[in-house]
Amino acid sequence: MHLKTLFKMTESEKQLIFDLRAKIKKCISLYEILKVEKLNIENKNEGLLQEIAQLKAALGENEQKYQTLKMAKYLLETENDPQEAKQKVTKIVREIDKCIALLNR
Repeated sequence: MHLKTLFKMTESEKQLIFDLRAKIKKCISLYEILKVEKLNIENKNEGLLQEIAQLKAALGENEQKYQTLKMAKYLLETENDPQEAKQKVTKIVREIDKCIALLNR
């Protein structure tokens, strides 16, 4: 604003401008605070997403280990009967073949 215009204003108009400037400065300050908070939340979110990915990978590995142990136990139960063990192995191979066929689709 020009200086001449400022002097022609009434005190209430000057006060309104002063109040408006104060509110604008407060809004800018709050915006800056929220911008920093948003950045912190985005960083935390990225860290949590990475942690989820790591946990999913660990879960997959543990599921594989569990399946291997389950199969080993399954085969050990038939250790005394070779024919039953052969049947179980054949059944497992068929299940693996079905899985491979599904994956190839």
